[in-house]
Amino acid sequence: MRRGFLLTVVSAVATICIPAVGAIAEPSGSSDPAPHITDCQVGLGPVVTYWSDGSVTGWSPECQAVHDKVLQDEADANRPQGESAQQRNLRVRDILISLGCNTSGCIQTYFACEDGLIDLQDRACDFYRAHPIV
Repeated sequence: MRRGFLLTVVSAVATICIPAVGAIAEPSGSSDPAPHITDCQVGLGPVVTYWSDGSVTGWSPECQAVHDKVLQDEADANRPQGESAQQRNLRVRDILISLGCNTSGCIQTYFACEDGLIDLQDRACDFYRAHPIV
């Protein structure tokens, strides 16, 4: 018996290794080893399996795992990692404007209260205290 393959795949996003699931039995009394997977098509296309005897087939569980990993890595790479401080400030500004705080003085005072530059007990922070925005 020989062990199955260890496949390494390098994509634009990550490198993954798929270990063999189990041992591959070779037919007894045969000098020709049983074909084994040598490679899988990498990318977002269909699942393609390349075999040691030169044949090319479609789906295999091992290559499906490689395909799934490439798809997940691509989705993860394109997912926003969170809201930046600038994006948050623009979002808060838009909410303030919709609440009637539509002058630069009102907006600047709101952020000054939020940043602790004005004492929160000061009258200038009344609007801030009345409209806490996360």
